[in-house]
Order: sequence, then C-alpha cells, then structure tokens
Amino acid sequence: MEQEPNDGWDTPETRKPSKRVEFENAEPSRRVPATPPEYVIGVGSSAGGIEALVELLSGTPENSENAYVIVQHMSPDFKTMLPDILSRQCPHDVNLAFEGTTLRPGSIYLAPPNKILTIFHGRLFLEDRIDSDPNSFFPIDYFFKSLAKDCGNRAIGLILSGTGSDGAKGIREIRKNSGYVIAQAPESAKFSGMPKSAIASKAPNSVLDLKDIAGHITDYTSGVSSPLKQQLMIPPNKNSVLDKVFFYLRNRHGVDFSGYLEDLVNRRIARRAKIVGCTGLDEYCEHLSKSLKELDALHDDLLLGVTEFNRHPESLEQIKNQVFPELAKLESKDTIRVWVVGCSTGEEAYTISFMLSDYLKQIKSPLDFKTFATDIDQKSLKFASRAFYPKEKIASLPVSWQKNYFRIKDGQAYVKTSIRERVVFANHNIIDDAPFPAIDFITCRNLFIYFKPEVKEKILKSFRFSLKDKGYLALGPSESIPSNNHAFKEMHEEAKLFQCISPGSSFTSNIEKTKDSLSATNRKHNIESNISKKKEEQEAYLNKLYRKLVHEHLPASLIFNEDLAIEYFFGPVKEYLVPISGMASHFLNDTLPPDVFEVVSSLKSSLSDSVRENFSTIHVSRAPDRDQLLAVRVVDLQTENKGKKLYLVKFRLQENLVTSDNLQGKIPTKHEAKIRSLEKELRKTKAQLEDSKSEMISVIGQLEASNEEMRATNEELQSGSEELQSTNEELQAVNEELYTVNAECQMRITELSEMSSDVHNIYEVSEIGTMFVDKNLRIRKFNAPSQKIFNFLPDDIGRPVEHFSSTLKIDFTKKIKSVLKTMRMYQREIVSNSGVTYLMRIAPYRTDDLQIKGTVLVFIDITSMKKIQKDLHDMHDDLTLVTEETSDLVVRFDGRGRLLYANESFKLHFGSDDKASIPSGKGFTEFIHEDDRGEMTRLIKEWRKHKIVEDTFKIRQLAFDGDTMNIIWHIKAKFDQKGSFKHFVSIGHIEN
Repeated sequence: MEQEPNDGWDTPETRKPSKRVEFENAEPSRRVPATPPEYVIGVGSSAGGIEALVELLSGTPENSENAYVIVQHMSPDFKTMLPDILSRQCPHDVNLAFEGTTLRPGSIYLAPPNKILTIFHGRLFLEDRIDSDPNSFFPIDYFFKSLAKDCGNRAIGLILSGTGSDGAKGIREIRKNSGYVIAQAPESAKFSGMPKSAIASKAPNSVLDLKDIAGHITDYTSGVSSPLKQQLMIPPNKNSVLDKVFFYLRNRHGVDFSGYLEDLVNRRIARRAKIVGCTGLDEYCEHLSKSLKELDALHDDLLLGVTEFNRHPESLEQIKNQVFPELAKLESKDTIRVWVVGCSTGEEAYTISFMLSDYLKQIKSPLDFKTFATDIDQKSLKFASRAFYPKEKIASLPVSWQKNYFRIKDGQAYVKTSIRERVVFANHNIIDDAPFPAIDFITCRNLFIYFKPEVKEKILKSFRFSLKDKGYLALGPSESIPSNNHAFKEMHEEAKLFQCISPGSSFTSNIEKTKDSLSATNRKHNIESNISKKKEEQEAYLNKLYRKLVHEHLPASLIFNEDLAIEYFFGPVKEYLVPISGMASHFLNDTLPPDVFEVVSSLKSSLSDSVRENFSTIHVSRAPDRDQLLAVRVVDLQTENKGKKLYLVKFRLQENLVTSDNLQGKIPTKHEAKIRSLEKELRKTKAQLEDSKSEMISVIGQLEASNEEMRATNEELQSGSEELQSTNEELQAVNEELYTVNAECQMRITELSEMSSDVHNIYEVSEIGTMFVDKNLRIRKFNAPSQKIFNFLPDDIGRPVEHFSSTLKIDFTKKIKSVLKTMRMYQREIVSNSGVTYLMRIAPYRTDDLQIKGTVLVFIDITSMKKIQKDLHDMHDDLTLVTEETSDLVVRFDGRGRLLYANESFKLHFGSDDKASIPSGKGFTEFIHEDDRGEMTRLIKEWRKHKIVEDTFKIRQLAFDGDTMNIIWHIKAKFDQKGSFKHFVSIGHIEN
C-alpha cells in the first residue's frame, strides 16, 4: 500500500517515497540461525527402496521437529528423479544435499549419486567416490558411522528394502553411541538382503513392518516423561523400583546389571519404557513383570555387543609385535592359551586366531594354540559357534585371510575347520564365574567401559588369577588400569597392553596362609579343654590312617566331574598319568595318555540311568619287550559337587602277556624240516613283498604327480570360480542400480501419463485452435477447433501444411518459414471468409534444452471481444457528447487529487484565457479557495477513514479571472480491492 500524504493530497512538497521502495532498497537482514532438529533419522535403502520411502515419508506428521537424511544406492551415470518423486508424496521439504547443508527440522535431505555423505556439527558434507568397485562402496555404513559420532543418542538409524549388507556396520555404531535402530521386517520388504543383514548384526532395537515404522518413530521421538526421569535419578541402592527391575532380569537371564554404569542402564531403560508407552519407572516395572518378551528385549538392549573383524588394527599390530614373540618362546610341547572376554558374535576371537596362526606359520613354530571365547549372551555365542558370516562382512579383511581362513558358499563366509577347531565358545559371567586358569594372553577390549569401578577391580583380580607369570592383558582404547593396581605393568600406552607382574598363584597362596593363620587363631581361642585337644588329635590320626589305607590298598583311581576336571586322586595313580611341565592342569585330556583318555571318555558317554558302571581293556606297552593289558572301569557315583555330576575311574593291570623270551628254547627235531620249509617260503614271500613294495612306491609316486596336477587344476578352477563370483557380485550391484533407476522411471512414466492425459483434456476442451508443425512443415498434431479452419481429418497428421487450404486469407507456409528463420513470434488479427475474427500467433516450438523442433500455431476466436470493444467505443462517444453539452462541471481525478478529465464547462470557468485544456496531472486543490482547503482535507480524510463511496458538499473555487464561485459538488469515490482510492468522479453545479 502506498504511503498517504499528511493533508490527504499528494503535492510536490509533501510527496515521500513509499514503504515498498524503502523495503526493496534496504539491505537484507542477517538470517537467524535455525533450531537444530530434535532427532536426525538416517535412512538407508537400495533396490525396492523407493516405494518404501514413499510410504514411510507420506506417513510422517507435517509438524515434525526431526530431519531425515536418505542414502540410497543409485547409479552414478543416471540423474536421479527421487527428489521430485518424494516432494509430491510427503508433507516436508525435500532437498538434494550439497556441501555444507545445515539440517533443519521438518526437512528431508537426499545423498547425491556417486557421492559419500557425512555429517559434522549438524551439517552435511560430500566426498567423491574414490573406489569404483561396487563391492567396496558402502555409503550407508559411511554416513551412519558419522551420524553416530555427531548425534549420539539423537541419532536414529533405519534400514529399508535392499540387497547386500550395507548399513549393518553403521547401525552397530549408532547403537554403540546410544542411538536407536529400526529395521524393516524382511517379509514386508521387496528385497530382504539389507534388513536380514541388519537383524543378523543384532543392532536393531525394533524390527517392524513398513506400515508401522512412521508411527513408531513419532512415538519414540515424543520425549521421555518427567516422572520417569525423576525416578531414574534416584541412586540404585536407594531405588527399590530399579532394584526390582534388576531382580527380574537376574531371575530371567542370570545376569546382575546393578554393577553396570548407571547412565548406561538408565538410558536403555528409559528408551524401552518410551517404546512401550510407559510414563513412569514403576509402570514399566509392572509391565516387565507381565511381559517376558519385553524383559528379553531389555536384556538384549543392555547387552549390546559391538565387535567386528580386525577392529582397532593399530592395537592389533602392537599385539603382534610385542605379545606374540613372547608367547612363541614357550616349550614346543605346550599350547598357547588365549582368552577373549566378551567375545559377542566371535569376530575378535577369530581375528586373534588368524593373527596367531599367521605368526606361528611365519616363524615356523611347532606350537599350537587354543582360544577360549566367552560371553554371557547365549544368542551371540550361538551365532559365533556357527562360524559363518555374510561375505560382505569380510570384504575389508586382508586377501590372505579371506583365502586361507574362509570358504565362500551361498553368499556366506565360513571359517575353515583349521581355525574353528582351535576356538572354544563358552557361556561365562566374568563378574561372578570362576576364571579360566593358566592363560597366556587375555583380551578384554571395550568391556570395562560398561562397569562401575568396584566391578572393574573385581574383574582385574580374576585376570590376575588366570594369567601365568608374565602373562599379557589387552584392553580397549578408552580403558585403563587404576594407578593403585601394581599387579600389571603397562607395555604400550596407545594399544592398552599390560603385563601381569604379580600372578594370581602367589596372591592366592598369601590368602591361604592368611586363612590358615586366622583359623589357627580361632582354634586357639575356641579350645576350652584338653578333651577337645585329644579329640582333634584322634581325628587327625584317623585321617592319616585313612589316607594310608587308601594309598596302599585301593586300586589306582581318580574322581572327575562332567567337565572332565579331576576332583581327587586315590592310590598309586601316578604311573598311569602323563608327566607335564609348566602350569599344572587338572583335566583328563591333559593328564591321561591319549589312548587311555579315549577309553575313559567313551566309557563315560556310554553310562546312563540304567547303566551306571562300565569297563574296558586296552593294550599298553610297559617296556620295549613287554606288553600288558590295562583294565579301565568308569562308575557313575550318583552324586554332585557344586552342581556337577561326579565319576570314578579305576585302573588295574592284567596278567603278563606272552613275550618274545617265552618263544626261545629247544625245538623238537621232527619239526626242523617243516620249519626250514616254512622259513624258505617266508623268504620267498618277503622277496615278493619287496618287489610289490617297489611297485607300490612307483605307483605312489605317479599318484602323487597326478595329485599335484589335480591340485593345480583345482586351484585354477578355484581362481576361476572366485573371478566368476566377483563378476557375479559386480553384476548384482549393477542390477541393483538398474532396479532403482527402473523404479524411478516407472514412477516418472506414471506421472507423465497423468500429465499427458491432463494436457490432452485441456487441449481438446479448449476453444482455442492449436496446431503443431515440425521443421519440415508437416503437421504433428491438431485439435478440434483448428479443424474448422483447415478442414483436417484424423489421417492428415504427417502431411505438409501447403497441401491444405483454409478459411483465412494468408500464406501459412511463408509465415511459418519466416518464424523459423527469424525465431520471433508472428501475431496478427485476421478475419475468415465466414466473418469470424481470429487472433493468430505463430511461435517457435522449443524443447526443455532450447532446441527448435518446429512451430506452434494458435487461433483465438476474438469475434465477441471485437464486438464488445466496438460497443464500448460507441458508449464512450455517447457519454462524451452528454458531458460536453451539459452546463454542469464534470471532472475525474485520481487518489492523489490529480485531474484526469475535465469537460468543456469546467475548462470554460477554470481554464486559461484562450480556453486551452488544463495541463494533465494538475492538482484539484489548486482550484479551491485557500480558506476552504482545510475543509477539503478534512473531507478527504473522512472518506478514506470510513470508506465513504458517495457524498455531497459545497466549496468555494477560484475561476481563471479571479472571481470566487460557490459550487455544489456531488462526488463518487472508487476503491480498489485493497481499500485504497482508485479515482473520483464528480459533478458540480454553480450557484448563482
């Protein structure tokens, strides 16, 4: 709206710039920084993901405070139409990400094709794709990892339909940093590869059908209730409700989470409570008491296992350089014992085994090794024991590892038996269960970060007991050993390598000494009489006598439990055991000779409820020329120790067998001839055997040569198979990109079909004649109104324009050629033979890329408009005649008071002496008596304020000769749609 002058009229002295001009000339104000999104939702999808994205985003609320970042597998050579497709389907702004884009609430951002997208401090950054190999391009993983670091618990990772395993590693990082992960249910996905890989990683908090995901995200991002926050702030030792939650978890899964860090536990409990819709901790506790499924979900959430192959390679390199050389110094008959604590799904246990195997082969050491991998999560251990992983998970491993330690089959990477047999997975609670003894090297990486200090100290004591003298311990990059713990010496600060300089054996012996001294002190104080002393002496004598009788008269025996751990020895059992050096072992497989252990193990396995005792014999060599039979008997004692069944095994030697000495002596003469004949035949047979042996050696040599050829052929076939596999993977990646492109094209075809139908309907319904002509002046298309002009038939498409006559007198061929030459539109009015007037336009036909493909001819029927124009012109002439002939004054002026029209009567009284026309734009106030101008200003303001359309007033005006005239004016005001004055029409009557 224009600015109003102070006196109601615009004069040169009072005219000021309008507000619009002031605004347009002003400098732009600085933008206010946008509020960051409440949550950043990273969405990863591949083949079949477009339909999933459309359904997901169309269900998100319009007032969302979250931002979506979509990373889609797309062809690098194809211009994506995904932004256009999504912008028409969802209520948010859809943008293609560019360098430095700042995330804003309620917006959606798409990763460009062939780019790697990352996020830092709420801004998106792009990197060029360096490796062209489709099998090593994981843009979803790359973005999710940066999202986890940048947004922490404000990050949500979502895996939708697609092939492959991209995103599986990234969502583990999101979970590790307290974010939330959702996977689309495989059965609701067009391609289930990516959702299945995500589920196999154990990272998703929820697995949902596509139709439920949008609502679930809305519920999750709505915020944690204040009552729940207040209840979780109460310390665990004073929080009875939280203790009850821990009680339910321990009863269900046998794990006490009260030793875990409070912040970690509180975040996970708050998240699960929010997911199930509980507003308070007591309400959630009540829900847990009724739902075993939710109890399992909370347990899995608290036991988040984050691991991968070759994790923290710098630390692993230090382990190889500093720990392995020391382990290799063990005696050749020893076995290197490694304990991987908190192994999760087994990747780290296998990584250590690969490294150790490589090292022992490199130095040609005869040593063997055994890796104990433990965890409290049964699901993870079951997954690790399968010993196979998606082949994409090993893509980043060294090629030598992939070749030597894995076997690829049906898209899965199977760990070879040579390593699998050396890795033992077991359920073990590092806080409560007894530790493994005689360990050379322990890795416990990224487990301490979840525990309270007192629990860490307890675990370190267990490690101290487990490790041999000068054993080694490896922790995670963010973990350390307290400075007041002097049992471990730091070997490498960055790799977090430590050496045990005070092993558990001396530690435990000191404890035993302390216990003995305390017991002696207690006994001293408790002895009250000599009678009790004599009783103790008698009991000691009976115990000594019992041990003597057992040793001298009981056969060699030992008691062992169901884990094959020896509990007790009886009698002269020493001669049946295998002497070992180093740390003592109390397991049957380490103590008995291999052949004896096999018999004992077989007899134990054959026992049952009905068969409680079994025995067998075995041939043993007592000396080079003396053999005996050893009778072995295994008995089920039908009793337990610490919950484990006990068994008794007894050894007894049988009578001597016949030896070679027994065969010496005199042989009767009558048998000598027979003996010589047999000896001759024996020598002949030996000669034949020697010949056969030579032939066999020759055959074996040929077979070995054939075997080498077969091995070489097999290697060639394996190499060819690997190449075919690689080619197949590349084709699969290309096929995935083609599927995405095809999905976009199908959606665009549907949109173009709808648009074509819309244009066709407008084209046909319109009364404007339209005709398209190509560059060769051939008809491409025409509609019904143009048929009236050229008498076209439907079959005339493709014929030259010059073949047709029209009702218009114009050379169309000449005009079309002129337009194509000059590239300017030609326009003129033309009348047909039937008297119809057309506004004809001939314009160049331009494509989107500005190429000329012909011309467009438009014929607009303006016959009725021409008639209306003539009628208006005649009416104007009649009105002019009336106003010019009347003696009253007739004027029209605009909203600023400038005269636009005055009739002859007005000019006669207020014009110049020669009765010339009043100058255009002259102000109406110049003709008003100066004493009445104030009244005139008041009237104008009143009209404007009250929007008065019609009024009558009397005013004094000055004629050109100076005479004052009293004039009664009847004025009518015209306002525009905005309420501003448009113009005035006024008729004045001069009083006599």
